[in-house]
Amino acid sequence: MTSFRRALLPVLAAVVTLSAVLVLPHAASAAVVPDCTTAAPTSGDATFAAQVNPTLTGKLAGYFTASRAACVRVIVQTVKSRGLPVRAATIAITTAIVETGIQNLNYGDQDSLGLYQQRPSQGWGTASEILDPVHSTNSFLSAMLSKYPNNSWMTADIGVVCQTVQNSAYPTRYGDEAADGARIAEAAWAGRVVGDFDADGSSDLALYRPDPVNGSVWDVRSWTAKADLWNDHRWGGANDIPLTGDFDGDGTADMALYRRDCTNGSTWWIKSGATGTQIEGGLRWGGCKDIPTTGDVNGDGYTDLVLYRQDCTNGSVWNMYNVRAGGTIRTDLRFGGCKDIPTTGDVNGDGYSDLVLYRQDCTNGSVWNMYNVRLGGTIRTDLRFGGCNDIPTTGDVNGDGYSDLVLYRQDCTNGSVWNMYNVRLGGTIRTDLRFGGCNDIPTTGDVNGDGYTDLVLYRQDCTNGSTWQMYNVRLSGSIVSSYRYGGCHDIPVSNNSVYTTA
Repeated sequence: MTSFRRALLPVLAAVVTLSAVLVLPHAASAAVVPDCTTAAPTSGDATFAAQVNPTLTGKLAGYFTASRAACVRVIVQTVKSRGLPVRAATIAITTAIVETGIQNLNYGDQDSLGLYQQRPSQGWGTASEILDPVHSTNSFLSAMLSKYPNNSWMTADIGVVCQTVQNSAYPTRYGDEAADGARIAEAAWAGRVVGDFDADGSSDLALYRPDPVNGSVWDVRSWTAKADLWNDHRWGGANDIPLTGDFDGDGTADMALYRRDCTNGSTWWIKSGATGTQIEGGLRWGGCKDIPTTGDVNGDGYTDLVLYRQDCTNGSVWNMYNVRAGGTIRTDLRFGGCKDIPTTGDVNGDGYSDLVLYRQDCTNGSVWNMYNVRLGGTIRTDLRFGGCNDIPTTGDVNGDGYSDLVLYRQDCTNGSVWNMYNVRLGGTIRTDLRFGGCNDIPTTGDVNGDGYTDLVLYRQDCTNGSTWQMYNVRLSGSIVSSYRYGGCHDIPVSNNSVYTTA
């Protein structure tokens, strides 16, 4: 029997004041330097803008556009390129909200310019340099690091940090917008949409076909465009475990394989989902019985490799590896039982992936346990929710920016059901949702690009043809009930999927 686990995470956003000049959504004065990017905003930028607008409560609420989303994208990418955590993006975005409404303005008070209203006369650079959002963001970050040595900005009040860098005549405005700055940064940081190979703002359908004779293949199809992104792409071994994640930080999903080998050592292989370029080839890391998953456990915006080793004798352990930096993040972290099923998800909404375990127990009741790698402590232990044969995954099904616990119960007699739990609020989201067949393979993803995780099932069928089914929890209805795509031995692959055999 084969079981699968998945997880996902969400979105992004931001508009309105200047320290001394009020910037209205339709200001007719000087022109706005286009979009912070040389190209027009992408469809993904527009999707994210629509998704985040409803979550904002400050000056940007209702005014976030694709152009502003593109600026956020540049800010976040710049922060990531310096290896700084999500809090740095929160501080930069909060500042940009107050100064310009996250617009790359070529005008301002006196000689102020750009996203942060930096002044050439004050040593921030030339006018052309300041109007380069990468340069201006780097300048802002460098000033922050200089004024807050030894990472003291990590614990200082966000509004105070912004004011210390900017020296504004209106120091309290930054604190007023810090909550929205965090919402935007964490949504953008988590990755646009999990399993999105073409950066269109929606999850794509990815399949891996193990084939020991002709060679294993990947197939990926855009659900929105109904077009093949990868077709019969030969890459991988017959026993490799497939996963996805954004390992190179380019905003698109990459393909990953974990090859268990008790003789020569287990290896990872990673390839860019956008270009097919090899990111890692034969990385020896892991044990021959480890269960792989993925997640951004160190909060740098790049997907990390995560392994869970079930051990009933010495104690089960987690190991984590940073592909970007080429080194371990944490080794031999003892957390969990010897039969627990691992996955990851940002259950506390801090922008970092947490370790999540589901323990099937037909006698005492099944439980969830969650661990925060960033803070080094448990988030929740012995949370009783689920049945003893349920298949666990995570995803933000209610669109609040926190990963929820999701279970699929295959039942050939009474009908298969889904159950969902909100860790943040401590209550169920939906119980006994009847959707799917008793042999369907569950996964999750935002297939319609609305910012909410959808329930996805893949039905292997060698007679009539394999099909996908998708359900929108937010609208309580089917997205598609029978979409024919894939072979009868294909494995559906999603970010953070865990594949085990028994």
